[in-house]
Amino acid sequence: PENAALVFTQQFANLYTTSLEDQIAIYQASADFFLPDQSLIIKPHPDDSVDYGPIFPDARVIRGRFPAELMPVLLDRVPDTSFTVSSSSVRNIRSIFRENIICGFDFPNTFHAIDHYYVALRLLLEMENLKDRPVHTFGVDVCMLESLAEHSLKFRPEFIHETSLRRVTDCRQVWLIGDGTFQSDYFQTKKKDMTFAYQRVEVKGVEPPKPVREHREADLNDTAGRPADQTDTLSAAGFLETVGKEDLVIFLNPPGDQKKAAETVARSGAGLPAADLNCKKGQNALHPGMIPVHVRKRRIREENVFFPENDFTICAYSLDAGIRKRIMQFHAEIILKHAGLAEEIRHMNPQQGETVTVPDTRISMEEYLDLAMDLNDMSMKSILTDKINLFIRPGIREYMHRPALDMAAASDEEIRQFLQTFGKVTGKRNSVAGEGFRIYTDDGTDRAAQIRADGAEILEPFIRQHPAYQAIYPDSLNTLRVHTVRSSRGVRIFLTPMLSVGGDGAVTDVSAATTRYRVLVSEDGSIIRAFRQDPGKMWQVTDRHHNTGYLFLQGRKLPGIPACLECCRKAALFIPEMRYIGWDVAVTEEGPVIVEANNISGSVYAYQQVKECITGAGVRSEIEQMLACGMEGVQYNRESVCLSEPVARAGTSFPGFRQLYLILLQSALHRHGVEFYDRGFIKEGPSARKNCSIRYLEEENVILLQRGQRADRIPQPDLIRRGVSPYGEDKEHPGMPEEDFFALDQTAMREAARIYRTLAQEISTGPDVSDGKETI
Repeated sequence: PENAALVFTQQFANLYTTSLEDQIAIYQASADFFLPDQSLIIKPHPDDSVDYGPIFPDARVIRGRFPAELMPVLLDRVPDTSFTVSSSSVRNIRSIFRENIICGFDFPNTFHAIDHYYVALRLLLEMENLKDRPVHTFGVDVCMLESLAEHSLKFRPEFIHETSLRRVTDCRQVWLIGDGTFQSDYFQTKKKDMTFAYQRVEVKGVEPPKPVREHREADLNDTAGRPADQTDTLSAAGFLETVGKEDLVIFLNPPGDQKKAAETVARSGAGLPAADLNCKKGQNALHPGMIPVHVRKRRIREENVFFPENDFTICAYSLDAGIRKRIMQFHAEIILKHAGLAEEIRHMNPQQGETVTVPDTRISMEEYLDLAMDLNDMSMKSILTDKINLFIRPGIREYMHRPALDMAAASDEEIRQFLQTFGKVTGKRNSVAGEGFRIYTDDGTDRAAQIRADGAEILEPFIRQHPAYQAIYPDSLNTLRVHTVRSSRGVRIFLTPMLSVGGDGAVTDVSAATTRYRVLVSEDGSIIRAFRQDPGKMWQVTDRHHNTGYLFLQGRKLPGIPACLECCRKAALFIPEMRYIGWDVAVTEEGPVIVEANNISGSVYAYQQVKECITGAGVRSEIEQMLACGMEGVQYNRESVCLSEPVARAGTSFPGFRQLYLILLQSALHRHGVEFYDRGFIKEGPSARKNCSIRYLEEENVILLQRGQRADRIPQPDLIRRGVSPYGEDKEHPGMPEEDFFALDQTAMREAARIYRTLAQEISTGPDVSDGKETI
């Protein structure tokens, strides 16, 4: 068609550089800001699995999979425009298009702020006396900014990309300031940073240049001999003191510092923290000249909205009355038809008391634990904290692929026999982070007393990992952390799988006393990025293991990863007490082996740190999305129902059909807000909870709810009559199909909701029948 644009996509989600939703949002936002009035022709990358048809119903999607270099041969009419984020293939054929829009490699990490940049450029266009002035930028995605100005707004100012904040001699300066820690690919070129060239090969006699950050810090500290008005300033406050009366400074407040921005806006309506606003101690006033410009978003459709919907505020600073008046009079509405949003731009008067809430992208461990415990019933936590339970749990045993010896029940002779049988064994405690882990080898001596003295609670045969993982680091068992969440529809895997690798002679992959590694891998086993943490330091990107020299090449495939993911997904069905599990899996030559399972995954903290090294943002949205999946269909009431006796005791197997239903019912009750305490807790603190109990009477197929002197019998549904099949003949190994399992889970969920509503209503309206002194 006339006025067409050819869009070349990349497989960001397949490479795990972005989520699937973000990949879609990238092209929705790009179409809205760069190609709003053009007919779209979409050429998916050969490895891109996204179906763009429903996302862009008015576009033509090329279904064939072939290299982009063949497009000149296949096109009858060459489109006017080509668009890509970072496709190298397009660079080979760009000469056939009238206009080429290339957003750069930083775009997948910065596109969330594209509307921040757009609004800032719109403000600049309103300033007639500044339109022709050079625009100084600091801490922005240079490629995105220039592309927006040239292709979206047909505005071509001279951009001067600064490496520090400093006053220059020109009058009437214009500044666009983003996140000061952001490093764009422009600075890599500007400073001739060729560090990347030495990441995969070593060149004898050649020392790589210093990283960009070191150059920039040197620039910031090198102030000798400069005029006072050109001295670099390390804070925005110091910089604002040098700004002239006719200057304009726009603070973009990109996602790199959301929390600080949110606190500031809520406090004073400004876009900078109080310290940077040059406010005196005890003052909370808006900095003179600071004008908040608020952008309010609303949906214009219900489906396929993936671009961020949060309102945001950018701040303009000027002491010129004319500039301030134009900014305060500026009002516009942007329709993002592909993203499904409308954005209204207007001046925000801080006197009106409006505040902007910008969500923090990081999640603390305390918040994570609170969310995780909403899914998992902590009265059943010993299912996983007592490691022996995995070895005796029906169905799980086939994924352990090894026996285990419970030290509490084993005699010295059994310990000696176990060691002689396997030759090399490991001793573990029911602890975290590998504390107390030991390796024992049969050397002909009696090791039983030593093993007991070391505090081992379980003995296992030594796991011999696959040679491919042995090559990475041979002294520890390098395990893959996989997170599964079970909803009433199925088991899903969340968060990028992460391989833990030890170092410096450590025999575990989690020792904080030595250098350790984390490697993000895709679902097909391809290495995405590797990270190194030295003791007491933060995670940093690395390309090789310092002990073995193993190269963590991006795209290098590790064997057995898909089998590990499927193993964890299936195993999750055999632990119905826990809806959220963090699995540790090792890869052997025979296949995946489950090492252990965790009801609270402490590795989330490390996962957040390594993801921040890539994106600059935390993983709050990923964690909340993951846990929201497990809470599907649950609506908490304000009432809290506390029962003293769990329906099902921890550690029990579930060979029977009704026993499995019982466990699912307790799990569902917990998710509805029913907390379980044992009678010992009630006896120790009788004032803490009422002495209520609930138990299941199998012979009568009822739930018996006992409160004080009254007992209520709640009939249970006839599950077989509803078409849910019981287990197979082998009681040790349940034979229920997955679809029947989830049908049973949904039935338990509905029944739990009914029981909960009954309990909550009685508690909020009925009399206290236990002692008349306290309420639940």
